[in-house]
Amino acid sequence: MKFTISALTTALLASIGSADAFVVGKQQSVVANHLAATVEKSEVIPPPSSKDEETVKAEYDSNVQCTYGRYPLTIDKGQGCKLWTTDGKEYLDFVSGIATCALGHAHPVLTKAIVDQMNEVHHVSNLYFIPAQANLAKWLCDNSVADKAFFCNSGAEANEAAIKLARRHASNRGITVCVNCIDVVDC
Repeated sequence: MKFTISALTTALLASIGSADAFVVGKQQSVVANHLAATVEKSEVIPPPSSKDEETVKAEYDSNVQCTYGRYPLTIDKGQGCKLWTTDGKEYLDFVSGIATCALGHAHPVLTKAIVDQMNEVHHVSNLYFIPAQANLAKWLCDNSVADKAFFCNSGAEANEAAIKLARRHASNRGITVCVNCIDVVDC
């Protein structure tokens, strides 16, 4: 079996001095520069899969940080722009634009594309050349006003890049974008 080692792992291996430290066995311990790691071969235990509305609500109350006010609906499945709750009621999904669901639920073309991609490769770091990414970048540049494509993993990275590009654009034209621009707000 062949493994690809990340830059972080490479740096860690250099400080430890041996790749054997990361071979999964029954149990191995590695100590280097006060860094300790234990790798144990164990059985993967899947999470419970109850769909009972009261059980799901109790699991949320016990295990999920209360960061959203949730509606009293327990969603079981979706198809296109429709959702069904565990008690069989059908709803139109008017908030599907949140996150990645703007294309609808369980769309057969999207499902096939995801399965096809997963059968090739799930995720590859930008540290490597990725044919599909190069092809998409060319298509984006050929079909837009962009000279180059920028790929990132989140909205935060996209916003950070947009701010940096705007500052670079302004700076290249002699415009000072910001001087001591961090305001402290007393809440």
